[in-house]
Amino acid sequence: MLLPAFVFGMAWTLAIGRWCEHTETIHLEKEVAPRQEDLVPCASLYHYSRLGWQLDLPGSRHVGLFRPPGPGLCPIYKPPETRPATWNRTVRACCPGWGGAHCTEALHDDASPEGHCFATWQCRPWADSVNTSAGSLEECCSHPWGRSWWNGSSQSCLSCSRQHLPVSASPPALLQPLAGAVGQLWSQRQHPSATCVTWSDFHYRTFDGRHYHFLGHCTYLLAGTADSSWAVHLRPGNQCPHPGHCQLVRVTMGPEEVLIEGGNVSVKGQLVPEGEPRLLHGLSLQWLGDWLVLSGGLGVVVRLDRTGSISISVDHELWGQTQGLCGLYNGRPEDDFLEPGGGLAVLAATFGNSWRLPDSEPGCLDAVEAAQGCEGPLWNTEAGMEPGQLQ
Repeated sequence: MLLPAFVFGMAWTLAIGRWCEHTETIHLEKEVAPRQEDLVPCASLYHYSRLGWQLDLPGSRHVGLFRPPGPGLCPIYKPPETRPATWNRTVRACCPGWGGAHCTEALHDDASPEGHCFATWQCRPWADSVNTSAGSLEECCSHPWGRSWWNGSSQSCLSCSRQHLPVSASPPALLQPLAGAVGQLWSQRQHPSATCVTWSDFHYRTFDGRHYHFLGHCTYLLAGTADSSWAVHLRPGNQCPHPGHCQLVRVTMGPEEVLIEGGNVSVKGQLVPEGEPRLLHGLSLQWLGDWLVLSGGLGVVVRLDRTGSISISVDHELWGQTQGLCGLYNGRPEDDFLEPGGGLAVLAATFGNSWRLPDSEPGCLDAVEAAQGCEGPLWNTEAGMEPGQLQ
């Protein structure tokens, strides 16, 4: 009884085509925690970014959840938390080498002897799926729909992957670091820039040329933008006998972060040997003499030397967008002491303390005002010094 049924099934299969069943694994992300939103002081964006929060740009807000922020407040959010999940399903498709609506067409009879390109994985043509002759794996993978290639010579199936993309089809994301570095050099040639400098752990000169003394020893925002696209945080080493070895500088540009502490340079926790250049995603790290130079495509260049001097140069494109101890870059030194809340500080100590990173060092006390007499723009020879001449 079973034998006739089996023979009938085989005959029916041969009559309607060459079908094969295989198990397909589906990968997806399952949400385990919903999106979170909040309003926080803009000066503390870096602190919250370390906790996994992101700046809530207009395009990422959910409809109906937007609240107009107050002065000095920025909307932030945490993306939904997800975890990977998989499940299997059985699918029926044409066997390798067969195609057509009913899997009755032998592809190797009229296809190119060199190979065949499929719009599905594992060289299994689905009904009405796209497939065509292709002379090579690279040719197949250059098609937007190309997923796998059947090698007629070796009778094997090869899957398309990123390394098989032709040069002309390289994803734009892979070209961004180089484009960013070149863009930075071009920007420096086309636009005037302003430079903020700090040296000796208490001298500061803003982008607009205002010179002041600040004796803080906590962690502060030295310079950055309100959207946190880049930031430079500083913990001075003014209570250390060797300032250059006690200072901590954290430079963030886009997704990249460079930490300079005790003369050591590290990227995402990995130590960078002195003198070894790095080209990261949107950030380049170079050594020029005694200076470490960090630059990218964001209109800012950060330079640091062995004595603890730091200079930050910004393009004209960042006019009116900077904040922190380097002040607001707008050509007006009189409003450089702008606090995170929008108020204008009178004393340098009040201004400096306002840019302290929240909860950075719980036991760190606010700085007191330095001796008077060194406020205002530099009009002596010190103003004309190059960063490398700072002592």
